[in-house]
Amino acid sequence: IWEINDTNLHQIAEYDVRYNGNPFITSAMSVYKIEDDKITFMFKWGRTLSTGSIARGATSGVIDVTVLCTLDASRVPLNGGEADFSAFINQGLCCEGNIVLIPITGNHKDETINQSIILGYDVSEADGKNMLQPKPDLVFHMICNEYPGLFEVEDVDIADDGKMYFNANRWLEKWG
Repeated sequence: IWEINDTNLHQIAEYDVRYNGNPFITSAMSVYKIEDDKITFMFKWGRTLSTGSIARGATSGVIDVTVLCTLDASRVPLNGGEADFSAFINQGLCCEGNIVLIPITGNHKDETINQSIILGYDVSEADGKNMLQPKPDLVFHMICNEYPGLFEVEDVDIADDGKMYFNANRWLEKWG
């Protein structure tokens, strides 16, 4: 884990993340819960969410992860219907209480315009084995005609005032 102070970047912690005793590769992580004695992180690999904890303040150690759920992107509520975005590429991960926001990106219907969607899931419904559906009121669909070749939301966060912020890659040229 790295920290930025002013213009300086320095490492503040290094953890060994494991699943069933084996090294666990993750594509994104976020702080999920902070309690008096421990910090629980959420990890994403593909469309699978896992959690693991370590003592609060520990700068090293092993985090053993447990699968929390998988996330469905094949039945996304959109414009009064449903759309299949399962072929879209997974991006980052944001935890806000029990709500998890996952940006995905790709092309749908109009192959010349890259799209990003932020899908919100309520992980309080997770039981370790189930597949969660995105919540209809937590789906944010973005198309940017100014950057038709590439516009992809990489990650998202919710500020203390409740506003959503995201960072994106963009590219003016069309694919090809």
